[in-house]
Amino acid sequence: MWLIVGQTRLIRLKQRDSQVFNDTFEVFDRSKPSIEESCQYGFIHFTVIFQTEGELERAEELGLVERYQAAIQNLYGHTGSKVRPFDAEVAVYATYEGRVYETVSIDTD
Repeated sequence: MWLIVGQTRLIRLKQRDSQVFNDTFEVFDRSKPSIEESCQYGFIHFTVIFQTEGELERAEELGLVERYQAAIQNLYGHTGSKVRPFDAEVAVYATYEGRVYETVSIDTD
């Protein structure tokens, strides 16, 4: 019984996540960023991946990343403990494709 209730809550929360993401980044019609969700140390993390650095900068200028963080805080703010409450500023990370290669490039010369 509790497993079914838990699964239903999880499905509803994922649907809300998806709706918040789509509503926040609807400005990017054809090149909407992608989202990756992971769970680390008992907390959910969201990585918003834009196709280009310019799109990431545009989203930051329009305040979309901050708006998305606020919406995620609203959805997950009740999770965590009193000692380690959920913090969307830590949980949401925005990047663009190829950034990891720029950051972690290895010089073989």
